[in-house]
Amino acid sequence: MEVLQEITDWGEDKVSNNTYFVKNKIKLHAYIKEGTNKIIKFAKPISFSKSRRKFKKLNIDNYEVQL
Repeated sequence: MEVLQEITDWGEDKVSNNTYFVKNKIKLHAYIKEGTNKIIKFAKPISFSKSRRKFKKLNIDNYEVQL
């Protein structure tokens, strides 16, 4: 499982950069909305793409998450 914090510069667009919990580089299991600490889990993983976006990898040990 990877924890990816989005760092994309969206210019003047009002798009938030969230933190994502991704498995096998393509399945999104949960995320944290920018400005909050609450982990939002999906009942079933959904597809995830990193194309045209920038991320930095965070340490999963900093999060208490059961996926």
